[in-house]
Amino acid sequence: MKLALIELSKLEKNIIERIDKKIDENKSLLPLVIYLEGGHYDPRYDISDFSIESLENVLNIANNLIIKHKGSIKIILGILIDNLGLQCSESVCDIANIAESNNNEDDLPKEIEEVLNKYIIVKKERMIISNERNCKNKAIKFLKKKIETKQNRISVDNHNNNSTVNYQTLDNQSIELAEIKSKTTWVAKCPSIMAQHYTNVTIKILNRFPNSENIIIIDFSEIEDINKVTRGVEIALDIFYPLNIKQKQIEIVNIFKTDFGDDEYTILAKNTELTVLN
Repeated sequence: MKLALIELSKLEKNIIERIDKKIDENKSLLPLVIYLEGGHYDPRYDISDFSIESLENVLNIANNLIIKHKGSIKIILGILIDNLGLQCSESVCDIANIAESNNNEDDLPKEIEEVLNKYIIVKKERMIISNERNCKNKAIKFLKKKIETKQNRISVDNHNNNSTVNYQTLDNQSIELAEIKSKTTWVAKCPSIMAQHYTNVTIKILNRFPNSENIIIIDFSEIEDINKVTRGVEIALDIFYPLNIKQKQIEIVNIFKTDFGDDEYTILAKNTELTVLN
């Protein structure tokens, strides 16, 4: 079946325009690898409108990009599963207590499967399905190694018999990355989990396209998650990437959607040129 152009929303057109500009500015680094992530969901609850709509956004963009640019781009699709119940704002960073499930959490809900089945561009075996529990465990392992080397911007602070691992942001804010309950028990916080997620995704992209020099990660989130996501991006670029990934031209574009339709959204972007190598 031949691909056909899909009529795009204002938001989807905006993203494609950004990608077109990046392709024009980086012709010597083609093909551009584009990772598009949508459909984020929490398996404790019914699938939300955001999950369905953001996945459709991703697939509409991917469909039209493939038709327009063909061999000039490589596209990877992804979904992140919130199996930790992350809650993060300016004043709170917490993980809900969730009973372990016997279900395979990488088995996607039928509502998500139904959306994927509508698009002939989708090859499910090629998608990157991530989950936050895996990110949590890897983030803790990384931070334990990191504090042993006494790197800049990372510190262990003690207050009232409570120890935390903190990150000094580029705008001089202190962000908690983990709580140390004992020598063996650490609790990763939302920003470090998101930093690990972007690191995991980038490593998987480079495993698939090892010679790629130009990568753009486009991730759809709800506006309520803007704090944990934007801090996670900064921490990924400043702390996690330099020790895990050889220097590449990588841009992370976050789209934060509201409940007020496709005309209400915020786009924020950062790239590896902002990375401070410690």
